[in-house]
Amino acid sequence: MAGTAQAEPVIADQQARAKWRYLDGAEAEQMVSAAQEEAAALGRNVAIIFGTERCPDTRALLQWLDQLEIAQALNPSFDFILVESGPARDRNLALARKFGVTRIEGTPTLLILSGRDGALLNRKTMSKLRTAARQTSAQRMDYFRKYRPVR
Repeated sequence: MAGTAQAEPVIADQQARAKWRYLDGAEAEQMVSAAQEEAAALGRNVAIIFGTERCPDTRALLQWLDQLEIAQALNPSFDFILVESGPARDRNLALARKFGVTRIEGTPTLLILSGRDGALLNRKTMSKLRTAARQTSAQRMDYFRKYRPVR
């Protein structure tokens, strides 16, 4: 029984890795621009997740976002983009700088952009989910609820 209980998180982790793809460089910038256009047209916000595959908190956040009930609750409000930050958290920093962020303090770091005007909505709390692996689902959901677009 103990072996089975430990295998489940590994399987979930592998499934999350298969669904999410870390974007890098020009591709990341293009996808963020496209997401901003789509978000503006559909009345959503853009959530850029700066993370790295080795980060357990990034993996925990992605696994949580993959849960059906979470996806159904958040997908109407957000377009999610996953961007590689690298082990030193300095990859794709040029993209973060476009939104006034000069440093990625830890991972995951979320930049939530207004779909209306592209403004960074969560400057003071963008590192709040750096402890995602230790947060409850309710804590994560409360975080995202604060940044849902006003309709």
